[in-house]
Amino acid sequence: MSAGKKRIPRNMARIEFLACRELIESLLAQGFDKRKIHTRLMENSQVTMSYDAFCKVLLKASRNKLSIQSLAPPPVSVPAVAHKTPAPAASPGSKIIKPSSDTLQDPRTIDTSKLF
Repeated sequence: MSAGKKRIPRNMARIEFLACRELIESLLAQGFDKRKIHTRLMENSQVTMSYDAFCKVLLKASRNKLSIQSLAPPPVSVPAVAHKTPAPAASPGSKIIKPSSDTLQDPRTIDTSKLF
């Protein structure tokens, strides 16, 4: 980092991006590349973030990984009607082993020839 540049506070790049998001999306739709968009925003003093930070935030936004906290509470979803799903049927040749009682079996006395 050079002596003339000052680092912006943590998460400020995301905040600056969100403030200019509509403009950035419209410029991308018009065919401008990332470098020209960043230069234009810097010249108009709309962002102070570096080009590298701009690219990282833009990548997160394009992958929908940009976490945006909302002031409104999340919508309440109506629970779907619960219906029982049938238990998966055992495939032919597989054996389901169930304990014969509540006591644990001694592993030394288990007949392994019946298991396979």
